[in-house]
Amino acid sequence: SLTMSSWTDAEVVALKRGGNDVARNTWLANAPPIGTGGRPREGDHVDVFKRFIVDVYERKRYYGEASANAVSVTAADPDPSPVVPAAKPRVKVPKKKKIQ
Repeated sequence: SLTMSSWTDAEVVALKRGGNDVARNTWLANAPPIGTGGRPREGDHVDVFKRFIVDVYERKRYYGEASANAVSVTAADPDPSPVVPAAKPRVKVPKKKKIQ
C-alpha cells in the first residue's frame, strides 16, 4: 500500500530547482571519495552499498548543512533565486513504502 504526503506548490518548485543537488550536498557533505572509506563504487557487493546507505541516512555519518541559497539552475527554469515556501494549496505525492 501507499501513503500520501502533502506538498505546497512552492515546495515542489524548490525540489525541482535544487532537490537532488541540495540533498547530495547535505547528506554526502563529508563523505569520502567513491571507492574509499566504505563508500561503494560500481561493482562492489550489495552489502557494501547497504552499509553505506545506513551510514548516510540513518547514522547521518557524512551529514553537513547545505547552503541556504544552493539551488540548481535548469534550462527550463533559469531563475536561480531561492524559493520562499508559501502556504497551501497542497499537492499529494505518493511515498514509497519501505520494503524489507
